[in-house]
Amino acid sequence: MLARLRRTLLVSIVNAAKRGQPLARSLVARETRKAYEAIPQTSPIVQGQFLIPDPSAPAIYDEDEDMEIAQRVALRPEPVTANALEGLVVQDVSTTLGSYGMGSYFFFGMLLEDRWMVIPITSAAQWIALDGRIVEDLTGETSDPWIKEGDDRALIKRLRGARITLAEIGQKSFRFVFDNGGTLALSEDPDDRPRYPGNGRARAFMPRDNLQDALFFSPSGELYL
Repeated sequence: MLARLRRTLLVSIVNAAKRGQPLARSLVARETRKAYEAIPQTSPIVQGQFLIPDPSAPAIYDEDEDMEIAQRVALRPEPVTANALEGLVVQDVSTTLGSYGMGSYFFFGMLLEDRWMVIPITSAAQWIALDGRIVEDLTGETSDPWIKEGDDRALIKRLRGARITLAEIGQKSFRFVFDNGGTLALSEDPDDRPRYPGNGRARAFMPRDNLQDALFFSPSGELYL
């Protein structure tokens, strides 16, 4: 009986909030914040045994997809060091690397010569700034992100063909300077990054997260976990 009354009251409050009733909207907002705060924090860095297409194996026919797909092999990731990056030229850029089967982790990657440098942070473009402008901001709080409505052509144009002249990788930050005057960086300060949509939390790493151990090279931009 009490449970039914509670559900009825909650529905009434939510409906009143939808109609714009100030007190109801305040109550719903407060309870929503409490619910988000109760969600355990996890690392934004995705780790695990990634798979990449096996160029030495023939493609196989997938009946569910009705198409041929490449067979996959375990990736042996090569750690990224600042010294290894300096002097390399950007051939391509992607903000949608990393598949989990039903969608993408949206890792950030740069094709440097013949291999991808992968930043395995979930929705990494929302953490990273190019020339002081955030790459992508789904919160709508940034007026001039590089990617607008999914259009990444301006981002690619700015970085493609640029040579890395300086690379710095810290535990929770990095900075890459290019010969065209561009700078790609992830700030140490969470307040300099867009907040998470929905809960308004500042984007932050867990205490043990370390980008020096997380960034890796891959011979393929097709990554599966």
